[in-house]
Amino acid sequence: MLQAQHISKHFGGVTALKDASLSLAPGEIRALLGANGSGKSTLVKVLGGLVAPDSGTIFLDGKPLAINSPSDARSHGIAVAYQDLSLVPRLSVAENILLGREPCRRPGFVDTRKVRSRAAELLARLQVDASPDDLAGDLEPAAQSLVEVAKALAWEPRILILDEVTASLHHDQVQHLFALLRAMSQKGLAILFVSHRFDEVFSLCQTAVVLRGGESVASVQLDQVDEADVVYHMTGTRPEKYQAVTAGAQSEAEREVVLAVTNLQVPPRVRGVTLTARAGEIIGLAGLQGQGQAEFLRAIYGQIPFGGGRVEYGGAAVAFASPREAVRRGIGFISGDREREGILPVRSVTENLFLARLAKKRLVTILNPRLLQDEARRQIKQLRIVAGSAGHPASSLSGGNQQKLIIGRWLAVQPRLLLLDDPTKGVDVSARREIHDLLRQMAAAGTAVLISSSDNEELLAIAERIYVFYEGEIIAILQGSEKTEEALVAAMLGMKQTRPKEGA
Repeated sequence: MLQAQHISKHFGGVTALKDASLSLAPGEIRALLGANGSGKSTLVKVLGGLVAPDSGTIFLDGKPLAINSPSDARSHGIAVAYQDLSLVPRLSVAENILLGREPCRRPGFVDTRKVRSRAAELLARLQVDASPDDLAGDLEPAAQSLVEVAKALAWEPRILILDEVTASLHHDQVQHLFALLRAMSQKGLAILFVSHRFDEVFSLCQTAVVLRGGESVASVQLDQVDEADVVYHMTGTRPEKYQAVTAGAQSEAEREVVLAVTNLQVPPRVRGVTLTARAGEIIGLAGLQGQGQAEFLRAIYGQIPFGGGRVEYGGAAVAFASPREAVRRGIGFISGDREREGILPVRSVTENLFLARLAKKRLVTILNPRLLQDEARRQIKQLRIVAGSAGHPASSLSGGNQQKLIIGRWLAVQPRLLLLDDPTKGVDVSARREIHDLLRQMAAAGTAVLISSSDNEELLAIAERIYVFYEGEIIAILQGSEKTEEALVAAMLGMKQTRPKEGA
């Protein structure tokens, strides 16, 4: 059905794709895999008409196809649901889903009743908790992602490309989406699925093509390989098993209590959370989406006010009025939404690296540009950030390299407390491993690390202790032999198998 042969694309001096190829047959569900910066997003944009290749040919049903725009792609039956949502926030859900495909009563007059009806049908199929009349910008991230899928399905495509659409979905939503995709593939729909979650890839897909350095290096039958094989194709090295960190030989009593939270209330999401974090610990925060983890972290950071309870930082009661105040007191924050809350996209890699240093200073500081560049190059090498140069804009980096850049920003100032809200969302396995190593490095230097993650495997691998949120409360605290995947999933679903203990 679809073949992309010898596709190459350069952006300035950066090679995004180099002689990359893939094929897709009717009814096939194929994964597109690769480390961040491997060219996956660029290849998706080429197939979707957003980016023109420098060379190479796309064939559809054996005939060469020129895709010069998204409308060209859609007219040939190719629809894409993008990781970076294409929704218009101030339009309704229905208007977004049918945008460009609105049924008309007569030329120039949109049939709003049919728009609403068709949107409602797609929302029901995807089990989206939203009304056609809701504003797209007011929806939760999971609902927005599903609306993005509905928008692609509205074109009734022959080929559906899904770019990291499950990153914000919880388990039940993923399972329903997969059941729907399997049913559609049995009717002939070809699906190209991009994800960093191996459990999803092996559950949904039959085959995979792997990109590395912009090249297609492997095409595999997924029932004939395991995760280690795929990682090898992605990185060129065999992965090692993660080990959860421990805070050295010091006993719990010997370590300084950096953060002590008692009965914290952040209406309506957080209801009476008690938690302790000590120097050198990596503490995990688990739970289904929307259970209060994000609000808890942001309240500590001074981004949103808390309505009750007590927060002690360094032995003194605090209630930060703003993130700036928290930063000046030695607290860092990293969001998974790196584009809106992490990088300054048009600023250089160097400028982004030194933001935390500047934020901690109360007076304007004149910095030596040459020294900054030298230090930036040193950090780029240390952090293994893949960038054209220290002067390139941060937006030119892949997602994983952007996140390493943000962590490096805080590593340079060594905060006493680092808060992370799903920091590896949309980050490939290799970059994730490097990010974990950076967090271990910070913990070894004495930083207390609190990391919320939607990836259970990540928390089990890196956290010394896991607090499980359920409906705004801590339903379980898992550590030692209790820290298993079975216990974690059970607690996330509200099963009180491990009773929380004060000051665990």
